[in-house]
Formats: sequence, C-alpha cells, structure tokens
Amino acid sequence: ARYEYSIGTTLGGTEVAAWQFAGPLTTLSKMKTGLTLVDGTTYYFNVRTVDVNENVSLSTSVSWVADVP
Repeated sequence: ARYEYSIGTTLGGTEVAAWQFAGPLTTLSKMKTGLTLVDGTTYYFNVRTVDVNENVSLSTSVSWVADVP
C-alpha cells in the first residue's frame, strides 16, 4: 500500500528522523532536510513497506558515514 523511510544511527532506527510517508511509488523525490549530522558517525537510511492490513516489513537499509566539513 505504501513505503516509509527513516534515518537512524542503528539499523532500522529512527534516532535522526522518524518514519515518514514516502508514497506508493518506488521513487523518492523529496528528501529530508535540516538534519544535524555528526562527523564520523554511521547513519542508516531505512525503507519499509506497509501493506493494506498495516503489516510492516523492513525492506532495506543503506548505511553511510557522515563527512561533515
């Protein structure tokens, strides 16, 4: 039914940004802005699916290390 995303410091986490509606499509064209990231910290961009019965499934997570000037 829909996709949601979060940003955290743990796999599947929401420490930086809580779960946000990303739409029913597989392309996210609007990113979260105004984040305060800490240099050298590993962050995770998490995507999950929510079906019509509200069952939630973590689909994927991508990690990166912040390189803040």
